[in-house]
Amino acid sequence: LNTPTFIQLAGADAAGHYSAVAGGVLNARPAGKEFERRYKARFHQDVVLLGPQFYDGVMLVATAMKQAGSVEPAKYLPKLAAIRYSGVTADFAFAPNGNLLKAPVTLSTVKNNAWAVETVVR
Repeated sequence: LNTPTFIQLAGADAAGHYSAVAGGVLNARPAGKEFERRYKARFHQDVVLLGPQFYDGVMLVATAMKQAGSVEPAKYLPKLAAIRYSGVTADFAFAPNGNLLKAPVTLSTVKNNAWAVETVVR
């Protein structure tokens, strides 16, 4: 996964390695920029890998629970299945079979001793 530690440990051998991470580019989304600002202010470090994805997952379920007025899966799961949620990493919606619709994946590679985004696949 695309962490600075990977590059640090791999050294020159890191060049050209690829990474695929669920979600879009965090600082390319308005909510992502705000998440990143709040995270750095609170934890005094860069955002930890997959932190934004876990945040979105919790917020998706919490939003469905609020809409259902219940923490009972039988009550909130139908709300989750129908949800349209703009998260910090992506816009979320689900197909009838439960799969994410237009789920982005960010592909990055190591160039000049740093991770560089190549593309976001949807």
